[in-house]
Order: sequence, then structure tokens, then C-alpha cells
Amino acid sequence: MDSAHDRQAVSKVLIALVVVVVVALAAVAGVSMMSKSSSSTSSTSTNTGSQTTHASTQATSAGTSFAGLNITKFYVDIQGTSFVPPSVNVTTIGTNQTHYLGSPNDLFTVTIQLVYNTCTGSSCPSVINMVSVFQPGFVVQEVDGGLGPPVSITGTGTGTQESANFGVTIQAPPTAYTGIMTIELAVG
Repeated sequence: MDSAHDRQAVSKVLIALVVVVVVALAAVAGVSMMSKSSSSTSSTSTNTGSQTTHASTQATSAGTSFAGLNITKFYVDIQGTSFVPPSVNVTTIGTNQTHYLGSPNDLFTVTIQLVYNTCTGSSCPSVINMVSVFQPGFVVQEVDGGLGPPVSITGTGTGTQESANFGVTIQAPPTAYTGIMTIELAVG
């Protein structure tokens, strides 16, 4: 083999390699651009007895990304056995808002209202023993103005109805977050 033929073969291999690299970079850039321009949000909630399960998917659309704290919905997951589910399970922040926009490290308080309408015997819990947040990085700082847990679930004087209405102060993580928040309550 002569050196001109070898140089031509090496040149063809180098050109093919450059083409492969350029195509790969273009594909990566295209996927990156597609992920920045897509948008969807969905969440589901299923109540099965004393457990509530939540699933959520989030994507951010181009030009609307939020670099702070964006809690899109609050859920309460009541963890206990052998209890009827509450008739009312509402979580709000501020003036009856169900979402929160803020900054990383924010300290905010949500209000939780639980009402059980059909309590007979020991079918309803009487106390909330533990309060936590499912999403990593969020920390419960205070429950019921520093009075709990435990938080009593008390009768309302109507016979079979019991309720609890209390605040939970939460510290946000130091990083940006967009999505749902699940507050877990262990009841007994």
C-alpha cells in the first residue's frame, strides 16, 4: 500500500467520524429543545379506605419556567388502620388558596380541615400523632401553633361527627420545586 492511499483512507474515516459526532450533537440539541418546549401537568388522587394515593407528572413549558417554589396542589394522606375516611379533607394556604408561589427556603403555614361524619364506636381516629411532608427537603416546623402533635380530633356535639382544624408550618427546601405537596398524617 502506498502512503497516498493510506492518507485517503484515514481522511475518509475522519470525515465519517466528524459526521457521526455532528449528527449526535444535533440529536442531543433537538431533544434538549423539545424538553424545554413541552408542557403538561397531571395529577390523580385515589381514596382507598384510610389511605389516599397520589400520582403526579410535571413538565415546564418554554418561557414559563419558575425558579422558585410552586406548589400546585396540596393533598393530605391519612395513615391509619381500621378507620373510616373523612367526609371532608381540605388543605388551604392563605385565604382559601390551594396553591402556593414563593421562594426556596420559605416558611409557610397550611390549614388542614378534617371532618368525619359517621363516627360510631372507634370507627374514627381520635388523635393525629405525627405530621410530615412526603416530598424530600420540606420540613414540618410547627403543628397547631406549637401545641401539637398530638392534635385531637374532637366531637362537634352532633353525635357522630368529629373534626380537626389545625395549621402546619412548613420550611421549604433551599432549591426550586414545582409540583404537588402531600402532607402525611398518622392517626390513632
